[in-house]
Amino acid sequence: MITATDTRTALVQSAIRLIGLNGYEGVTTRQLAQDAGANVAAISYHFGGKDGLCKAAIDHVVSLVQPRLDFVGAVVAQARELAGNDPVRQARLLAQIVETMLETLLRTPELRSVLPFVVREMFAPGPYFDRFYRAVPQRVHELLTDVVAWILDLDTGSDAAKIRAHAVLGQLLVFQFGRPVLLRRLRARDYTAAQFATIRAQVTESVLRSLGLPHAP
Repeated sequence: MITATDTRTALVQSAIRLIGLNGYEGVTTRQLAQDAGANVAAISYHFGGKDGLCKAAIDHVVSLVQPRLDFVGAVVAQARELAGNDPVRQARLLAQIVETMLETLLRTPELRSVLPFVVREMFAPGPYFDRFYRAVPQRVHELLTDVVAWILDLDTGSDAAKIRAHAVLGQLLVFQFGRPVLLRRLRARDYTAAQFATIRAQVTESVLRSLGLPHAP
């Protein structure tokens, strides 16, 4: 028996999938309902309309990411107290952040399934982009900006710190957003454990070098 919760979940998943493929304006309520195997009226009943369904999709994506961001934030807060201004300890901290973020980006199946939706929101924002931005991209960027400013002794609010943090973030995101290109070059269907280890080592080294830190032992 299909319950109301099943229908609601199916509609949210359809919104994430179809909006990710076609954008918010490129999907109709009829298409969303048909993909979810639901009645068109179910969208109004559960979400108040297409906008409400989009909001629910955003909230679902945020719910997948937030626990991981909370974990990284806690690690950074603790490690900064221990590392102080010691470059070797700073390098170890940053290497741990890089590893955690790459693990989340590249090896978490439920996050990979929502990636097209996330990318679409980044490049063609829907009506609830601000809600998504504050919960995920802004938090990630602020976290990295704080770390970069601490390591380079910059003002956290400065353009220099924000731009350097953006450069660090780009070195991580390229292996997810550019995944199809690299997999084609590697003649692989997905990153193997060995390939992921190589990616982690290369990105870690690149990030540490870009901030003038030694190799993390």
